[in-house]
Amino acid sequence: MAGTTTLQTLREATYGVLNEPNTSNVYSNSLVDQYINDQILHVFMKKKWQFAFAKQLLTLADNTTLAEDITTSDTDFDINSATNFQTAGATWVEGDIISYTGITTDTLTGVTNIDINHSEGAFVAPLYKVPSDYFREPTFMTQDTNADNMREIPYVDDMNYNNYSNGTAMMSRKFTIVTNEAEELFLRVDGVASGDLGVFYYRKRPNYLTADSDVCDIPDEWVLKVIPPLAAAKLMMIRGDNMDGLAESIEASVEKDLFQMEKYYGQREEGWSRLVQSTYRSVHPYAYYRRRTRYE
Repeated sequence: MAGTTTLQTLREATYGVLNEPNTSNVYSNSLVDQYINDQILHVFMKKKWQFAFAKQLLTLADNTTLAEDITTSDTDFDINSATNFQTAGATWVEGDIISYTGITTDTLTGVTNIDINHSEGAFVAPLYKVPSDYFREPTFMTQDTNADNMREIPYVDDMNYNNYSNGTAMMSRKFTIVTNEAEELFLRVDGVASGDLGVFYYRKRPNYLTADSDVCDIPDEWVLKVIPPLAAAKLMMIRGDNMDGLAESIEASVEKDLFQMEKYYGQREEGWSRLVQSTYRSVHPYAYYRRRTRYE
């Protein structure tokens, strides 16, 4: 499903719609490239495309507390349990996002960015790095067909063994996206048992195309039908070259293509527990098989 169409191919197709050479003085390469990227983003945000979403698997750790006082100059410190903490990353200590590069038993090592002193017994929460392609846009609602309600994307679902074996619906875990001074994004997930698996489901940010060889995320069979005409129409409008409504006519035609495209790549409203279950099965096939033979 992933696309392979390059920026160079999209640029050439856009000049084709404009009936201009790629050496055009009216529409420069940089301007055309800008509008190609604008329309890729527009299409990504227009619908709930399957190719516009992704999921990240998480091994979840429980919250814990500091086993000692720490100061801003410390480079390591002890917590009461580092079980299932990521081997390197960050942790939340009373609102302070502290980075570390390693773990030895229950000691976080290579520690940096302690902004204030903290006392023994202070609350500590594990953090999980948000994928680099996470799209930082407002959440939106989607129908959860496993329950008669609406839910927001992004979300974190718990893949707890007992929930599956008892045949109950998945629990959507409360989570927060936090950022440190370096503007790195992290997930904080509450109410889990250490060792549970989770899935972070989110909208992806489309690749921003700068080099000729950069590849567009939209599937090949549709991208050339949609992006060059849209980019050309917007360019004609902004340059005042909308000949007898040609730009509006192009946009209307593309709307039909988008409608057809939605039939193939629209977000299917399947039960979320089924989505997570299929992910869990790929991670723990033996455990899933054992539950299927026992409960079905």
